[in-house]
Amino acid sequence: MEQLLKSNKVFFGFYTFLVVIALIFLALYGKEGTFLWVNQHNKPLLDKLFFCLTYLGDGVSFVILILVFLFTNKQWFYTSLLSLAATTIVAQLIKLVVHEYRPYMHFHDKVHLHLLSWVNVHQSNSFPSGHTVTAFSMALILSCFVNNKRWSMLFVLLAALAGYSRVYLSQHFLSDVSTGSFIGVTVTLMCVYAVKMYYGTSAIKSLQ
Repeated sequence: MEQLLKSNKVFFGFYTFLVVIALIFLALYGKEGTFLWVNQHNKPLLDKLFFCLTYLGDGVSFVILILVFLFTNKQWFYTSLLSLAATTIVAQLIKLVVHEYRPYMHFHDKVHLHLLSWVNVHQSNSFPSGHTVTAFSMALILSCFVNNKRWSMLFVLLAALAGYSRVYLSQHFLSDVSTGSFIGVTVTLMCVYAVKMYYGTSAIKSLQ
């Protein structure tokens, strides 16, 4: 595990930096205050941009990644498949237990929200953000897979933008997104480690 963390220090360093920033905003303004700030700072161009970026955290994107690995790298196929299953189960179980209302239910009768007419705004099961779980899970998998670890910063940034899009589109609070990123990273890290250990053990046995 230590070697896995060291080899991906760029990913974890940049990720930790972004999490600290998110936690500072949450500590200063709370989940309601940060949501309203994001919601009020909107532009037509940003509407289209974040509507597209939110699909980076869609399950379909993860399935496409899994299919790519199916035909290119069996170890990472199993890693990504296990990660998708594990992160989905964890996120959905937490949603069912917490059952937190979405931002719309908090503010629709109090504040005029900027909503996109073509986006179906959900009302319940806000915590954690499933899209953010998926986005950061894929980001870590790709960061571990590539040899040039400089790409890790791009993967983290894209995942963070996918998370931000969930707040911008009034689907989640920043606290939902922050927790979702943590679930995506930690659960996926355990999956990557587990599969690596399995393949390492299998390789040793084959030599005996």
